[in-house]
Amino acid sequence: MRKVSLIFGILITANYCFGQTNTFPSSGNVGIGTATPQGALQVMNSSAGFDGSNVIYLTNDNTSYGRTNLILTGRLTNSNDAWAFGSGARNSIVFNVNQAADGANVGAIGTEYYSIQLEGNSKSLGFLSNQNGASPNLVLLQNGNVGIGTTSPSGKLTVDYSNGDPKSLSIFSSATDLVNSPIGGLRFSWYGANYADIQMVRGNDAIDGLGLAFLTSTSNSGTTTEAMRITPNGSVGIGTASPQSKLAVNGTITATEVKVTQTGWPDFVFDRRYILPALSTTAKYIKVEHHLPGIPSAKQIESKGLNLGNMEQKQMQKIEELTLYLIQAEKSINELRNQNEELQDAMKEFKQTQMALEKEVKQLKKHKMK
Repeated sequence: MRKVSLIFGILITANYCFGQTNTFPSSGNVGIGTATPQGALQVMNSSAGFDGSNVIYLTNDNTSYGRTNLILTGRLTNSNDAWAFGSGARNSIVFNVNQAADGANVGAIGTEYYSIQLEGNSKSLGFLSNQNGASPNLVLLQNGNVGIGTTSPSGKLTVDYSNGDPKSLSIFSSATDLVNSPIGGLRFSWYGANYADIQMVRGNDAIDGLGLAFLTSTSNSGTTTEAMRITPNGSVGIGTASPQSKLAVNGTITATEVKVTQTGWPDFVFDRRYILPALSTTAKYIKVEHHLPGIPSAKQIESKGLNLGNMEQKQMQKIEELTLYLIQAEKSINELRNQNEELQDAMKEFKQTQMALEKEVKQLKKHKMK
C-alpha cells in the first residue's frame, strides 16, 4: 500500500509540474510527459531546456532522522547489480551538503557542492566540487589512469597542482611513540618480492624534525635494507644511518671529477717575508716524529680521518716549499758550476804555463851542455 501511495505521489507531483501528455494504462508502461513510455515508468520534461526544472524531486522533511528517499535494485543483462542512467555525452549525480549545524537545512536542488560526472566523450569518471568549477578534482579514465587536479593523467596516478604549491602530494602520520623510527612512507614493488621504500623517519623527539630513509632489496629477498638517509638537519648518509657531516659515505666513491672550493690556499709560501724552514731542521723533526712537519701522523688519520680539503692545502704548501728548495738548489748548483768552470780555466792556464816553463828549462839545460 505504501508503494502504491509513493507511486501516486510521484505521478501527481510530476503531473502538476509538467502540463504535458501523460498515460496511465491499466496495464503496460506508465508515461509522465510522454504518451509513448519506453519503460515501466518514464518521466519526460522535453520543454525544460538547459538548467530547467527538476524532473523528479524526492525529499524528506524529517529534521532529525530520515529514511532513504530512493532505492533502486535489479540486475542488468550482464547479471550485475547496477544503476544505469543517462545517454548523453555528460551525465552527473549531484550531492548537496548540509550547511546547518543542526541538520535542519540541507540546501536546495541546483546548488551543487559535490557531484560524480560520467563523461561520454572521454569515457571517464570525474568527481567535482563547487569550489573547483567545472573541472573535476579527481578523474578515473577508462584505461585505469587516475588524475588529481588534471583531466588527462599520463600514468596510473598523476597529481597536478597548477598554483605551484610544493605540497601537491602529502603523506601524514600521527604516530607519537616511534622515536627515531619509520612512521610511514611509500613502497614500490616489482615481480615477486622485490621492493623499494621511501620512509619518513622521526627524530629523537617531537622537535627533532623529520628525515627520509631510502631502502632497496636485492635477489627477490622480500626484505629491504636502508641504502641512503637524509637526516632532519640535511645531512646525507650513504651506507650509514648516522652521518656526522653533510655527506657521509660508508664505501668507495668513484668520480670523474671532485671540486673543492675553500679559502686559505698556501700562496703565502712565495711571499718574500716567508721564512723557508732549513732542511736540517726538517731532517731533525723527521728523525724524532717520523712524519713531515704540519702533516698528520698515521695514527691521527686512523683515529680522526683525513680532511681532504685541509690535506690538499698542506700538500700544496709542501710542494711550494719543495719548489723553493729546488730553486735554491739549482742556484747553488749553478754557482758551483761557474766556480768549477773558473777552476778548470785556471788549471788550463796553469798547465799551459807549466808546459812553457818546462820547455824553457829543457832549453836552458841543453844550452849549458854545449
